Amino acid sequence: MGTSTPDRVKKAVLLAPTTATHSLNTSQRHLELGIVKRQGNNLRLQAPPSANDAPPGYYMLFLLDEYGVPSAAKWVSLR
Repeated sequence: MGTSTPDRVKKAVLLAPTTATHSLNTSQRHLELGIVKRQGNNLRLQAPPSANDAPPGYYMLFLLDEYGVPSAAKWVSLR
């Protein structure tokens, strides 16, 4: 994952897009990813441990700074 501010990134988070019906939301997920490596403007992130934690599909990836301020989301696909 590339970023123009790699030194400011403290966390990486995946958010699943929601699907709600009848006031019930069964698909919301918030998963924190570990930052494995920093090299230049690139970050290597740890994938979720299993499909039970993050079923295949599209997720929004946010990078957060030390104050919890998120970046603009980038859509990623998990297979």
